[in-house]
Amino acid sequence: MSGNLDDLYDRHLIDRMCAGDKEAGAILCARHQPKLGVFIEHRLRKRGVDPANADDIFQDVWVALLERDQDGLKRYNPLRGSLHNLLEKIAARLIKKRYEAKGGCTIPLPGAEVIDPRGNDGLVNAEVAEYLEDLTHQESRCLHEKLLNEPKPACEPPISANNERVLKHRLQEKLRHHIDIP
Repeated sequence: MSGNLDDLYDRHLIDRMCAGDKEAGAILCARHQPKLGVFIEHRLRKRGVDPANADDIFQDVWVALLERDQDGLKRYNPLRGSLHNLLEKIAARLIKKRYEAKGGCTIPLPGAEVIDPRGNDGLVNAEVAEYLEDLTHQESRCLHEKLLNEPKPACEPPISANNERVLKHRLQEKLRHHIDIP
């Protein structure tokens, strides 16, 4: 397969970019952003992931090409295929790696908000810590003994069935408050 003019122009821009021409890099990126963006958004939707994450993937594709002193770009050969096809292959690999790393893809439910499986773990941990700090001693005991099945302390009397129901209700209400569940 011989390279067409677009592929040869991409190679020219890559050579300029590798020589330190920042304008060539911006041109190269701008040439491929629209079409690659559509490809990435389509792949994300197919996996049930919010297509707003497309910009992150697009950026990760370029980072992958620029790693190790622009090694990925330097190896591009227009005689072996278009740069755009290479970018799509890298994007597909990154999407697969990112969204299958935590147990596979998500399945969107009709009318439901799409969930990003790579949610902000730091934010979740902070919300859980805040929730736990807000619990009374008895609520915390109920959570650990009755819901998490941890052994009860020997020095405290058992939680009665009535008290358990009230405590579980309070735990649920506080959880709703902390993580904004309707």
